[in-house]
Amino acid sequence: MYALIFFLSIGIFYPFLREGFKTFDKEILNEISTVFLIIAFLSVLIQVLLGEGEEKALSASVIIKIIIFSPVIEELFNRCAVITILKIILKADNVIYMLISAVIFAMFHINSLKQSGFMPEISNLLIYFILGMGCAYVYLRTNNILSAIVLHMFWNVSIVAGMISDIAHR
Repeated sequence: MYALIFFLSIGIFYPFLREGFKTFDKEILNEISTVFLIIAFLSVLIQVLLGEGEEKALSASVIIKIIIFSPVIEELFNRCAVITILKIILKADNVIYMLISAVIFAMFHINSLKQSGFMPEISNLLIYFILGMGCAYVYLRTNNILSAIVLHMFWNVSIVAGMISDIAHR
């Protein structure tokens, strides 16, 4: 089912993706790296101050879903669709689009955690909100959906690597 949603999302948002591949360059990668480091620092700070995050069982299919499918689907929805609709409806400042998009992104993840049997903590909500703000920022700054997808993928790779490291050290 997730693969079907993935391919439908790619089909629906293909023009955004095609344009993103044309304009993706070193400057965008530098922007992504900077935002990634800020998100990582803030997330570690939140985890230290408010407690640990959720734990998930890892399988190959879960890892592929986390690293590839989720970032593409979530960024096409939360950045392409939501921000584009907000720009049409609100005609506000980019900060407003970032805030609304990040709240929707965080709430979506909190709901997913509950459905998975995890009790979301305030630290989870804050981390997802910060990631949502970062992805919205790079999307609006670069006007390239691939920048948000790549940032999200980098983030998820770091989370999976941490989870695998934690499992290996038990």
